[in-house]
Amino acid sequence: MKKLVITLAFMLTLGAMQAQEIEKEKKFFMEAKVGMETFNNYSTVSIFADGTPRYSGSSTELNFGYRSSEDFTFELSFFGSGMFTSDIANNEYFYNNGIMLGFREYFSMSERSEFYYGVRVGMIRGCNTLTYQDNDYKITRNGIKAQFTAGYNYYLSQKNYIGVSVNFPTYGALMSANDIPTELSSFTPNPKEVISGFGINVCWGIKF
Repeated sequence: MKKLVITLAFMLTLGAMQAQEIEKEKKFFMEAKVGMETFNNYSTVSIFADGTPRYSGSSTELNFGYRSSEDFTFELSFFGSGMFTSDIANNEYFYNNGIMLGFREYFSMSERSEFYYGVRVGMIRGCNTLTYQDNDYKITRNGIKAQFTAGYNYYLSQKNYIGVSVNFPTYGALMSANDIPTELSSFTPNPKEVISGFGINVCWGIKF
């Protein structure tokens, strides 16, 4: 009888340790996302005045998160995106990258799926490259980015999941007329400083 009690106590202790380990594994996650980003009021992306109403380009994200509870997560996001502008003659290309901090709230939909929404805010470094009269120019601008995001995850296993998300970013303070090189002063500078739009991404994630 004593041996049975000891055996049961050992099994319960082992089970509790395993449960704690599983819970610990669920606290952290890493995600890799690829997709596209579309800007409304696109013209501020270009260094020069541009009446094009909408353009799209590729986007990538690498996210790291910590679940402080089952439903609430803090995250750190590294992102980048890029696109050609309508200034085809000068081969102008715009790309940006940066870092954001944010949070998400999760809602369980089934044993294997969940929905979430969240808000992120961070810094952006935008860069335009172009060629004019056989000279190459690289113009760098700094700004801020705020983003509302919502997504759906489906778990392939306890640790791995795939998902899809939509983002609604707003970029601010990207442009200043002082950023235009003297050699390009004959072009009409772009006066707009804020752009907004939406993005769609597919995701692979892992918990650890």
